[in-house]
Amino acid sequence: MKKNNISVLEQINYLYKLAIKFPENKSFIKKIVNLANHNQIKLGKLKRTICFKCNKVLILNKNLLMNYIKKESGFVLSRKCTECQSEKFYVFRNKK
Repeated sequence: MKKNNISVLEQINYLYKLAIKFPENKSFIKKIVNLANHNQIKLGKLKRTICFKCNKVLILNKNLLMNYIKKESGFVLSRKCTECQSEKFYVFRNKK
C-alpha cells in the first residue's frame, strides 16, 4: 500500500468517527465516498454501515431496520433505512 493511501485511510477513519458522532450531518459521508473514489480505495465492510441514497450512517434501531426472511433455499437479510426508505437484501444459501 502506498504511503499516501495510509493517510487517506486515516482521513476516512476520522471522517467516519465524526459521522457517527454527528449522524445528522451528511457531508462527512459524502467526503468519505469522494476520497475513496478519487483514490480508488475499497470501503469494504464500512459500506454496509452507510446508506448511499441519503448519505447517512446506519445505526440499528435508530435509522436502520433489519429483518430475516426464511426461505426454502436459505434466508434473506433485509436492511432498510428509515430516513429514505431504501432497502438492501443479502441472500444466504443453505449448504447441501
